[in-house]
Amino acid sequence: MKLVLSALILLWNTNPGALAQSSGTSLVRPDTEAAFVYRPQDTLFWSEVENGMRDKNYTYVIKIGNQKARDSKGDSLDQAEGRLAMAGVMKQLGLNFGATEMYRELAKTKPGTQVAFQALTEIERIIKTFPSDFESLTGDLILDQDVDNWPKHLTDFTAYVNAEFNRLSGYDQWADAEYKKITPESYWDFKVKYNLALADVAAGRIDSAIERFSSISSNQAAPATLRTEATHQYARLVFEKGDFVQSNKILKGVDLGARERGLVLLERAWAKYYLKDYSRSLGLLAALDAPIFEPARSGEASVLKMLIYKELCYYDAVADVAKDFNKRFAKSMEAIRKRRDLRQDQGIVHLSVLDPRILVHVDFLNQLKEERRIWSREGLDKNEALAGFTKRYDFKIRELNEILNWKLLKKTREVGDLVLDWADQVSFLDYQSRVDGLRIQRITEDGYKSEEVPHMTFDRVYWTFTNEYWLDELDSLKVLVSSQCKAGGTGAPKGAR
Repeated sequence: MKLVLSALILLWNTNPGALAQSSGTSLVRPDTEAAFVYRPQDTLFWSEVENGMRDKNYTYVIKIGNQKARDSKGDSLDQAEGRLAMAGVMKQLGLNFGATEMYRELAKTKPGTQVAFQALTEIERIIKTFPSDFESLTGDLILDQDVDNWPKHLTDFTAYVNAEFNRLSGYDQWADAEYKKITPESYWDFKVKYNLALADVAAGRIDSAIERFSSISSNQAAPATLRTEATHQYARLVFEKGDFVQSNKILKGVDLGARERGLVLLERAWAKYYLKDYSRSLGLLAALDAPIFEPARSGEASVLKMLIYKELCYYDAVADVAKDFNKRFAKSMEAIRKRRDLRQDQGIVHLSVLDPRILVHVDFLNQLKEERRIWSREGLDKNEALAGFTKRYDFKIRELNEILNWKLLKKTREVGDLVLDWADQVSFLDYQSRVDGLRIQRITEDGYKSEEVPHMTFDRVYWTFTNEYWLDELDSLKVLVSSQCKAGGTGAPKGAR
């Protein structure tokens, strides 16, 4: 089994943040985070903003925010407060890119004020929750500023950014000094631990990586998304160590999105195969045929099915899987052989996106497109106060499309090579099973047998699978298959149940 362990990528998601609370406009005292309370520059204005937010009258809040910004003298804090209100509306509507753009401007133009700190707080919350352009959001906001007097929750964030920059630049001592500033068991502390575990994997320090991933996975204080990612990586490394029972047990607790969940099902199927639980392995592979997992279906599933059927001497079933594989990948194989642009092949693109280095850009692009639709639906593209942000959305979408186009140029070629490799394995297994079918194979008294369906007891009910997929039942699917080698090989096993 080819397990692609995540590269050193920083994926940004977990706990959602709330809309901006009160934040002041004076310099923040460095003593405690309690000093960070928003005291509006204009209490009457901010009261109107809060009422508008509560009533979901977002158009009105944008209107008074823009009026406040226009009527204020010069580049004042009153003007910044107006724009802070407008950014809050965007965040409330789920327009996270637009909100971060405005918050970023406020943080840069009003450094050292609570308006800036409120903006940075919201940026941090969005980064922890949604896909975003982390480098552009944090680079000139944090790396070039004096953060000694920032509130504690922001110094954790800034220490993390500085530490990662130093570590990736090769300045390990400087990075360690920044890591020590981060509050233990905070979000950014767990993020550091996760990244260090990935670094261990890249350096071949597998035992250290297992220990780090395991500690995150078992810690309920860790953010849910990071804990899930760590659990997945932990299970993969345990699999590579040969502990298939433990790996399968860990993988059962991994709850990812549909695309990643398909990978988990395949990994569990491999674990069950090595444990010689062929019925369960084939059941998990049958679950992969659910339409929701279409983007995650790879030729590896076909290879595994053929290995199991060949081992149990179901030679006709081996041939059927080979035919299904050739049909499924026919267009891709033709595109590869004719040296076409593989970025135009949807199947190969789907497989390419399984690489987390590609997926992070795809997730961000999909979010931007959805936000752009919300932007138009709410009529913000016609709002003069936000005209510049419409252009920013369109520009960012074009930029991400170009980045993905460039990255997929190389990745789709790699996946094309992988498809050819699967095709060679499928062809070899098909040929070998045809040869094996012409002779008596492995006549043994202790061949593999699946469980028998009882007809006199009712402690368990069996239902024949009819191609209707329910997510909560996928783990229960089995293919009741027993070794047919003693009989010299036969056709197809019973269906999934």
